[in-house]
Amino acid sequence: MDAIEIQNTDHLKVLELLTQIKKKRQRLGITQETLAEMIGMDRSHYSKIEKGKKPGVTLWFIIRLVNAMNMELIIK
Repeated sequence: MDAIEIQNTDHLKVLELLTQIKKKRQRLGITQETLAEMIGMDRSHYSKIEKGKKPGVTLWFIIRLVNAMNMELIIK
């Protein structure tokens, strides 16, 4: 089975996306715990991802996160 990975060169783009999601989460008054529950994840694990301290964020995770926040992901 082929896997899609976000390459190291894309790390800044991932951090940008996570920052945008964090800002929207905060603007809507959604806690990390609530968002983590929405995507079926432990809050402490999500917190590390949101801060960019957890490498290997998958495209599937990003899609789940974007959907939970009612955002659109455009891949070019």
